[in-house]
Amino acid sequence: MSKRINLDVSNEAYEAIEQLVKDTRSTSIGAVIRNSLKVYAWMRDEQKEGRKIHSVSADGNGPAKELVDL
Repeated sequence: MSKRINLDVSNEAYEAIEQLVKDTRSTSIGAVIRNSLKVYAWMRDEQKEGRKIHSVSADGNGPAKELVDL
């Protein structure tokens, strides 16, 4: 069973979501939002476990960036 929600967002947020649909070749805005929620929940769970979330470049050059708070 699924639930339907209505969501008001700014024009900038809507444009960002539309860009994510294009960039990820998703089938819909709903798919982008569902995937975003999965990633957000994963990050939250990792931080609850005391883990740090880092981003590093593919070639290993440059400093790592840390996600501090959600």
